Amino acid sequence: MNFNAFFPSLLIAFADILYFLKTTIGDLGMFSFLPISKHTNTELHEPGWLHKPASFVCVSGIIMPYKMKNDDGDTLYGTIRNELSTGPHAILETEHLLGQDGPGQFVREWMNPLTIGLFAISNSVLPKSKFDDLPTLYNERTYWTGNWYVPKSIQEDLAAKGDPNFSSSGEKKNGDKNTGKDTKEIVLEFIESQKKMEGVPPAYIGWGSMVAVSPEHMTRTAVNSLKLAGMSGIVLGGFAKLDIGMLLKDDNETSEDNEERKLLYEYAKNHVLFLQSAPHDWLFPRCSVTVHHGGAGTTAAALRSGVPTIVTPCIADQFDNAALIESSGCGVGFTKPLKNISSQELADSILKCCAVVGDKGDIESSSNMCSNSKRIAITLGEEDGIQNAIQAITTFVTTRLDTGEWEKEFETRLEQRIKRPWGFLYACYRMLFYNSPFEE
Repeated sequence: MNFNAFFPSLLIAFADILYFLKTTIGDLGMFSFLPISKHTNTELHEPGWLHKPASFVCVSGIIMPYKMKNDDGDTLYGTIRNELSTGPHAILETEHLLGQDGPGQFVREWMNPLTIGLFAISNSVLPKSKFDDLPTLYNERTYWTGNWYVPKSIQEDLAAKGDPNFSSSGEKKNGDKNTGKDTKEIVLEFIESQKKMEGVPPAYIGWGSMVAVSPEHMTRTAVNSLKLAGMSGIVLGGFAKLDIGMLLKDDNETSEDNEERKLLYEYAKNHVLFLQSAPHDWLFPRCSVTVHHGGAGTTAAALRSGVPTIVTPCIADQFDNAALIESSGCGVGFTKPLKNISSQELADSILKCCAVVGDKGDIESSSNMCSNSKRIAITLGEEDGIQNAIQAITTFVTTRLDTGEWEKEFETRLEQRIKRPWGFLYACYRMLFYNSPFEE
């Protein structure tokens, strides 16, 4: 595709590209940070009274990579400016990209957004009203839409077609080839066999794109925790490609260690199903508990499943999601990273989430985790995050873009960047001494 010939009417940005798109029309996408607020936790793991300054530092630090120079002396801002200022749809005001005027002006506009911001978050899980110190403009232009996800029926259809994102068809199951069986058939057979032996469904363990210590360490932690808990489990390989063979990998350890590995291997052969991928919305409700890293998408799927969940965080917002699960009463959220969690600690958490077995073999929790999980799942099932996002975008386009209101405000904002940008120290001063630092 010819980049210069491509002129979309709408851009929805995620992660890093979000900040480059903010340069012109502002931002229209899902933020990777929550607002600067006394209620926002950060990956700095600061005490509560430092939440607002810490979130301010994290947001202002976003622009630093864009200002760093490469070996040729060029900055990312310079590269973006050159790209945007050429071609048939050139943007001439690129000398004042948002953030190029410094972190002070960046946070000023972050909290007074030029366009709308869409958060794929449910108010039933993290109420927006919790953030009671937001600027008026931010509050008006940000939306908690509810989760965005691929519907369960589509996930199942993709799995049946062998889509690698949702299926492990034809892969090895604990050393044996599953010729002619799809993921759904493999999983259902395993669940039924384990329920007959143990009376309860297996636990789910998967860490997505995370790698903690090593894939071998993660595999041992998963299987050993299941063994200590006396439960069966379904382990998804993920980015680390966890597999039963990793239990026997020789790291030149002692004979005692090797003997323990063999015992874990034998336990896994009988009680653990390894898959590289499977549809979460189909699989999670069939398990007794879900164990994962706390990624945004996995946490949302776990909450929709209606069964207790355990978050073993690794980085960034995963610690926030762990705290969210803990406060919601839907499971256990660890405060320390996965690499520091022992197999015994994880086993204890699994047993805590599956404390009592009901008369019909259903998992119930003595701490009401099961009932809380079911309640949240029902609420989430009634939400339509994608439709809410579409409605927010449509309203923005018809009431602000089509009417010219956005363009007028953009000209005012551009003038502000040129003539009256906030310096970083001035922004810090407002943070420390103003009750509402972003209200002007």
